[in-house]
Amino acid sequence: MVPFARGIPDAPPMASNDGKLVWSSRGVPAPKPAAREAASPAACGRVRVGLERQGRGGKVVTVVENLPGHPERIEELARALKARCGAGGTVKGRVVEIQGDHRDRVVAVLGSLGVAAVRSGG
Repeated sequence: MVPFARGIPDAPPMASNDGKLVWSSRGVPAPKPAAREAASPAACGRVRVGLERQGRGGKVVTVVENLPGHPERIEELARALKARCGAGGTVKGRVVEIQGDHRDRVVAVLGSLGVAAVRSGG
């Protein structure tokens, strides 16, 4: 085996679950697919609608977590929520953030769209 520039010896390649080669200096196997699926946000349960505040007395954002479905579907839901609330917002992974306190309205809109949502927090 030829050492790297840092003096770490080459390790044998390991195949990951998606067929790509993964190189590891410790020979630790890649996690099993079932473990990754169980840790996904969609598997964690119901859709939660909460509130986050930025800093002390700062701006308020309504946060919708654990949305099910494909990322394109989440984008469509976010677009519908922003239009119904008359506010801006963003999508970060499976989380939708809407500017302002719109928790009750978001829960009602999601219910009308067929997504069971629960208001969380105070």
